[in-house]
Amino acid sequence: MKADPHVGRVLGGRYRVVRLIRAGGMGAVYEAMQEGLGRRVALKILTAATSPASLVRFRKEAEAAARLGNPHIVQVSDFGTTPGDPPFMVMELLQGSSLADVIAQGPIPWQRATRVALQVLAALVAAHDAKIVHRDIKPDNVFLVSSLAMQDMVKVLDFGVAKLLDPGDEPPLTTEGVAVGTPAYMAPEQARAQPVDERTDIYAVGLCLYEAVTGGRLPIEADNLYALRLAIATAPAVPLEKHRPDIDRRFASVVERAIAKEPRDRFANARAMADALAACLEIEPVPPTIPETEREPDVSPQAGSVIVPEPATAAMPALAPRPIPPHPLLPMVRPRYQRPASTESQTTRLILIAAAIGLALALLLAFIRVMASRAGAPQTSEIPDAPAP
Repeated sequence: MKADPHVGRVLGGRYRVVRLIRAGGMGAVYEAMQEGLGRRVALKILTAATSPASLVRFRKEAEAAARLGNPHIVQVSDFGTTPGDPPFMVMELLQGSSLADVIAQGPIPWQRATRVALQVLAALVAAHDAKIVHRDIKPDNVFLVSSLAMQDMVKVLDFGVAKLLDPGDEPPLTTEGVAVGTPAYMAPEQARAQPVDERTDIYAVGLCLYEAVTGGRLPIEADNLYALRLAIATAPAVPLEKHRPDIDRRFASVVERAIAKEPRDRFANARAMADALAACLEIEPVPPTIPETEREPDVSPQAGSVIVPEPATAAMPALAPRPIPPHPLLPMVRPRYQRPASTESQTTRLILIAAAIGLALALLLAFIRVMASRAGAPQTSEIPDAPAP
């Protein structure tokens, strides 16, 4: 077996590559140790032939993930293009499994799938607010981190084919009329190589939910890539209830709307879909994370690396003055409406309070009168009679 050429190398002068975690077509992810700190990190290395366009896209992926600063998006802390080393980005090392690995074990309960999707949508709210469309949401890019504190903490991965909706003066990284994304998870407009927007990601979240509760089935399937793209663009989707007739109807209707053929028939944005999913669980959705103010990366011209500042905190900022509602990971159910106290009970309470105050005033007045009468009485003393002579 051929040894991996990157294992054992030190990239950027401080990241020692330990082992390969996952390899892909354009790059690979390794576990590494940050020397000097002893911190374990994940290194994504661009292993394919490096062109100017691929390097720009790789850098944009790192900047997009780092600047969003969302707890449900994998954190990126460094980016390097040092001479003699392949381009790399440094990410937090995650322990867990992808949603694809979980689905491979069989269908998951729709309630669990909903909690996962709520967190994916929270990440997309942050991305869409920053005018970024992911374009490659799929179970492989949804990572589930589990701990003693909580199950299924979601991290969205791989902004490698993300699209900036408002690029300004920057040149486009993709050619108009070319489909970008994973074919099986493309929205119809992607399959037709048409413009995309936030609703393209909504479609992909719907597909992830569909696949999760069916154990790997998709609403549109075909034998080859050409037939698949044609079916996605033109064929109707197989209703979810055909595979899962026992599924909750409210949940099924949310999925069906998310994977509507035309973007105008889907949810308008990630917040709207999150509200609909939260209603299925009868909880209030977590307020969307406010993206941190964009931070300019620290560029080191000597090393040719970009150090992107770590977010100040991984906690989701609170939205004042609303109290933070229950997290969707926790099985907490709270009523959406609380019945106010009746008018009759409020009136009775006011009458009793007024009577108590009146009684206290009457007792106080009586006490004052008694004390005043004692103070105004004439002072007398009894003198005994003198004895008779």
